[in-house]
Amino acid sequence: VADRAKSVSAVVLDPRTGEILAQATYPSYDANDYQAVAEGDPGRFVDPVISAVYEPGSVFKMVTAAAVLEAGVVKRTSAVRDQAVLRLDGGKATVTNADRGSKGRLTFQDAVAWSRNVVMAKVALELAPTAQAAAKILHATWAKLGFGSRTGVDLAGEVPGIVRAPASTTWRQIDVANGSFGQGVAVTILQLATAYSAMVNGGILPIPHAVRQVGAEPVVVGDRGRVLTPALAADLVKIMRRVPEAVPFYRDRTLIPGYVVGGKTGTAQIWDAEKHQWKPGVFNYSFVGFAGRKAADVVVAVRVEEGTPTVQQVGRIEMPVESFELFRRIATDAMATLDLAPGKGGSASPSPAAP
Repeated sequence: VADRAKSVSAVVLDPRTGEILAQATYPSYDANDYQAVAEGDPGRFVDPVISAVYEPGSVFKMVTAAAVLEAGVVKRTSAVRDQAVLRLDGGKATVTNADRGSKGRLTFQDAVAWSRNVVMAKVALELAPTAQAAAKILHATWAKLGFGSRTGVDLAGEVPGIVRAPASTTWRQIDVANGSFGQGVAVTILQLATAYSAMVNGGILPIPHAVRQVGAEPVVVGDRGRVLTPALAADLVKIMRRVPEAVPFYRDRTLIPGYVVGGKTGTAQIWDAEKHQWKPGVFNYSFVGFAGRKAADVVVAVRVEEGTPTVQQVGRIEMPVESFELFRRIATDAMATLDLAPGKGGSASPSPAAP
């Protein structure tokens, strides 16, 4: 209501087992009045957590970080150079940052924290000598983290998302750049939560599931195997922790005293397929992150669909309730629900949880 949004969705996972601890969407429907809902607005029965895709925006930068760190393009603390404008494809295309400016030289982890589009585009293009070869490496990372395929959740109506494969189409430099910061790809928030779970649990991609047992029989759910090395996963956790630590705007509304917290924000324009233009004045806002006593006990993914900002300036598109503030509220409640007492100021080791 505060954000004047079309809808809001959230899902909470146990990153080690893939168990869906909670998920919700609003507006929802009254199951006791099924017929009236079916006659009035049957679209309410579609679960956006598993059945609705969207361009995720900058929450996808952690996926790019996984690709470039694994390939050795950069290290977490490598110095990189930001710039206001990056010209690609012989000057036919350009990439800019949200603030239209440059932060000069900074570490790669700070480039992720400050969500620098130009830096992410540059490192993604450095994956290989050509854009097409770089696209194949980037796409391979998407695929192994589960994007473009169903997670296997035990709920009806899951969709695989939309991911354009470089094996079937030619990618230009701008396509690689856009993909590096979450444009030109469509995902579900359950896919995001599952991929982030692999980043924080040591590198194992879980299969999300809602059913714990049938009668007295526990349901045994496996996983989709190791997709990241433990060392790479540990680096990704450190980058996610750096986001609220480095950026004052996030810090007060994301960190939870006594707990380890990290994640990544995303703000994305919305394409109107009927009018063939960006929808004016509304955006998709996301945050995917983790919280726990010593490591990640939960992963929380939230999406505010078509939120209406009250502040809309270059580099500042703010709502009354930001996606990362909603994350903090849900994660704080999760810690209490799971009876996880706070640690000593959240200063425990940031190493990922054991798979």
